Parts: sequence; C-alpha cells; structure tokens
Amino acid sequence: MCCCCEDCSCAECCKVTCRVITAIICIPFLLVLGLLAIICAIIAFPLKCLCPCLAPCIQGILDLTFYILKAPFRLVMWSVGKATDDEEDTPLQDP
Repeated sequence: MCCCCEDCSCAECCKVTCRVITAIICIPFLLVLGLLAIICAIIAFPLKCLCPCLAPCIQGILDLTFYILKAPFRLVMWSVGKATDDEEDTPLQDP
C-alpha cells in the first residue's frame, strides 16, 4: 500500500513523483525556448508575406515554433498523467 492513497501502489507514486520532478526541472528551459520561438515567429510572419516563394519553408518554421510554444503545456499534462489532444497538430492528409 502507498502512503498517499489507498488504491495505488508505491511504484505508481514513484512514477508520478519522477514525472513531476522532471517537469519542474524542464519547465524553465522550455519557457526560454518558447521565448525564442516567439521571436522567431515575429520575424517569420512578415517574411512569409514579403517572400511568397519561401512561404512553404517559412510555414514549416512557423509550425515548428507553434509546436515549441505548446511544449510547456504538454510537459505539465504529461507530468500529471493526462493525455493531450494532438489532432490539431497532425498534418491533414489528402483523401
């Protein structure tokens, strides 16, 4: 039996504790990375409008920056054991 609740094992508590500690350690790095992604997005948006021939490449960069911006939220959701909906992140397939 676990000391924190009646219906979980000690291994489950250790797993959750390790996830939370990992999140606490990684969140500052992900926030700094997110700030860099915001700067990159601010630069990429005007370039996408000014250089239409580079629009597909810049769109890929913007997709990556939005994925990086969601990383802290995803880490917190992972650390508490909740699944996130990744449907909006998957590219659309042509029928």
